[in-house]
Amino acid sequence: MYDDTLGMAGVLDGNLSVLQNKNVLINGGFRPRVQYKTNRHHFLLLSDWSYAKSTNTVYANSGELHFKYAWRLPSKTKGKKSPWKWESYAQLQYNQL
Repeated sequence: MYDDTLGMAGVLDGNLSVLQNKNVLINGGFRPRVQYKTNRHHFLLLSDWSYAKSTNTVYANSGELHFKYAWRLPSKTKGKKSPWKWESYAQLQYNQL
């Protein structure tokens, strides 16, 4: 999100639409993104859910949750940041038709 900003930052995106023709069509989505960053640690949480349904049929039902942690390795030069980071992440997702 913001690589040059320390502290907490985040964005919440969401949408919902309802359309009625012969049937009712409902579309919805939600995308929260949050990060917390210090000089040595970086936490990032991303999510994306979407859903689309008509009266009798589900067209889309999917979601994803992603978490990342990065730790900047200590620098051998005082006062300078190391260019190296150790990162790990976990991700859950589904896509149900």
